[in-house]
Parts: sequence; structure tokens; C-alpha cells
Amino acid sequence: MYKESRYTQSKPKIIAPEKMLGRNLPASIEAERSVLGALLLNDENINQVAELLLPHDFYNPSHKVIYEAMLNLVQQNKRIDLITLQDELVKREQLESIGGIVYLVSLQEDIPAVGLIKQHAKIIKEKATLRELISSAATIITNCYDQNDENIEAVLDEAEKTIFNISNKRTNQSFVQLNIWLKKTFQHLSDIKSHSKGITGVPSGYKKLDQILS
Repeated sequence: MYKESRYTQSKPKIIAPEKMLGRNLPASIEAERSVLGALLLNDENINQVAELLLPHDFYNPSHKVIYEAMLNLVQQNKRIDLITLQDELVKREQLESIGGIVYLVSLQEDIPAVGLIKQHAKIIKEKATLRELISSAATIITNCYDQNDENIEAVLDEAEKTIFNISNKRTNQSFVQLNIWLKKTFQHLSDIKSHSKGITGVPSGYKKLDQILS
């Protein structure tokens, strides 16, 4: 396990990984658009997407904003569609920054296959993990070049801590999905209670038995 690093004094300036390598970072804008468009058409898919993705997993800045707004709607027990998403972005003063309603509409019109949303979400996550690894590697390389005999242990600790944090983030993602699932479940049960006389299953025809089973 890594130790708390002392490598905090006059840290070297980190060069952006794409500039260091002279290559674009891994990303799939097509997959990002596909996932967001599929969620706009059917927000029932939000659970399986939230299980994999956080807003910062999206490479396109506008896509990060849109996905974050979608998650915020779910947290408020609201459905996701073109109207509610537009309203949420207006409230957050972010609609124009993502390209306006025109861009949101274009997301719905550019979906290869709604049924492949989880596969596309996995592609986004894989690219995000690769970008984070590349960024961390660039930081580690810079630290190594600027090290001296006195802080080599600090450089090693910092490198281990950085890689550990990437792995730990993947584990913590399940808590986000659980929170969304619980909110949707409680809302579903509340709707059933208000429309089905308190019975959460299939009525048996016996009132007392239904009350016990529900």
C-alpha cells in the first residue's frame, strides 16, 4: 500500500500528455453521442449507464455537462427527455455552452443502435481509463526527470498513489449506481402505492393476503 507522499514541495510543472506524446488522447466522440442520445430517447437505460460512467469519463466538455445534468434530474426523481433536460441546463445556465437545443436534438438523431448503449458506455469508460493512465504516466515521467537523491522515495510513493487512485475510482463507481437505483425504486413503489391501493405485487383476490405479501 502506498504511503502518504512528502512530494509536495515545489512540484514540477506537468506537461499535458498530448503535448508530451504529440498524439491525441484516446476518445470516442461517436460513442459519447450515442449514449447521450439513447438516454434522451429512453431514460430507463440510466441505471446501466450510471453503473459505468461518471461525468468526467466523457472527453467532450459539452457531453460532460449534459450527462451531469441528466444525473441531476434522476437525483430529483425527474424523467429525462428533451424538455426536462433543456430546462435543467437553462437553470444551470449551461444550455448555450453545449450548443443549445439544436445540439440536444442532434443527439437523438445520431444513434447507431439504442440496444447497444451498454457496449458504447464501456467504450467510453475504457477510453477514459486510458486517458487517466496516460495523464498519470506523464506526471510520473516528469517527476522522475526532476527527482534528486533525496526525494526518490517520494517520487515512488507518488507514482504508487496515482495508480492506486485510478483503480480505486473504478470500485467506487458502484455507489453512484446504487444511489440512482434506490431513488428510482422508491419512486416506483410510491407510484404503485398511490395507484394500486397499496399492493406492490399481483393481487391474489384475498385482501388480507395481499396486505401481508405487499
